[in-house]
Amino acid sequence: MKEPFPKEEEREYTISMLVMNRFGLVSRVSGLISRRGYNINSFIAEATMNPDIYRMVIKVNATETGVAQLTKQIAKLIDVIRVSNSLGARYLERELILVKLKVPEGECDAFVRAANLPPRASVVETKGDRTLVAFHGTPDEVQALVKTLEPFGVEDIVKSGVTAIRWE
Repeated sequence: MKEPFPKEEEREYTISMLVMNRFGLVSRVSGLISRRGYNINSFIAEATMNPDIYRMVIKVNATETGVAQLTKQIAKLIDVIRVSNSLGARYLERELILVKLKVPEGECDAFVRAANLPPRASVVETKGDRTLVAFHGTPDEVQALVKTLEPFGVEDIVKSGVTAIRWE
């Protein structure tokens, strides 16, 4: 039996919003998203040039209909100034990653040559047999760097979450 309406496919969307810096707003936004059954993949918030206004960037897996509904619901929150999503829009996305590696003391230069680090990656500090590498790039580039570094003994990874700006 054929379904009357084809199922929509979920994919990752970016929701970007400007909000007033008010107590509990992060909780209200994340609660609204979770109550509708969506999981947040990434969530960052930071003050804009005006410290009273924050920008939030959220990554969620949703259908087109779902992300459109989420965007409309978020826009109804009293402290939200403006909200948009990546549905039909182009966003430039970047993520920062810090990777702690165990590299034998005195072999950092050999490690850098062997790892063939991409241009935006750099060794930011070495201490004993620990080396800290920083990198910023698209989420796909970040994942590729992690795969490149895995054979060198990754001890810990910290990622910033995805930040994005509408770019048209």
